[in-house]
Amino acid sequence: MQAPLLDDLGFGNRQHAGFGSHYHQVVIGDDVARRTQAVAVQRAADVAAVGEGQRSGKLVVRSKQMGMDKVATLRWDPATAQARMDNLLSAFYTNAKVNAVLSPYDGLSIGILSSLRGVGYGTPQQPFPYVSGQDAEVPSVKSIIRGEQYSTIFKDTRELAKVTVGMVDAVLGGKQPQINDTKTYNNGVKVVPSYLLKPVVVDKSNWKEILVGSGYYTEAQLK
Repeated sequence: MQAPLLDDLGFGNRQHAGFGSHYHQVVIGDDVARRTQAVAVQRAADVAAVGEGQRSGKLVVRSKQMGMDKVATLRWDPATAQARMDNLLSAFYTNAKVNAVLSPYDGLSIGILSSLRGVGYGTPQQPFPYVSGQDAEVPSVKSIIRGEQYSTIFKDTRELAKVTVGMVDAVLGGKQPQINDTKTYNNGVKVVPSYLLKPVVVDKSNWKEILVGSGYYTEAQLK
């Protein structure tokens, strides 16, 4: 859901956009979680979308660092993500502008933003690039409201818990659990029946409607 946003932003008047043939970096989560990350990133088409952007000339990963061994962030650590971003900025962007950073977790996004702020981004003269995230954590939602992080992905954990409990109850009762997907998740041995919940992209235009309107957060928590 994150990488396709790069093509959907419009690139014209958006503060965090600016693609034409511009520069993009990728930060991924813990390499220890390679198998689950492959589902979360590759099957979600983020890597494919970045690859297509590169082929079309729209996206340029200036560092040429792609693949799990290059972009993984051990233990999803924000400090590690910030340190890597520091290195990328000093090595590849002293005379070039970063237009976007694809980040799969809000905690990493905060570290990335701190790194960008350290070299002058986040001012009227040099706005933050597009920085994605995931999980709709409070610090990142506040950052979105301030116009720093561009977006996050909201996955309602209340619904996740509800569906999980329903599945466990069904299995323990000898019944068939409710599923809604029998095609997506192939683990190499079989297609694993799943129940997929719909994630939602949250940005400055809809955070209140999605997060406060649903009762997930109060407005006071996000001030």
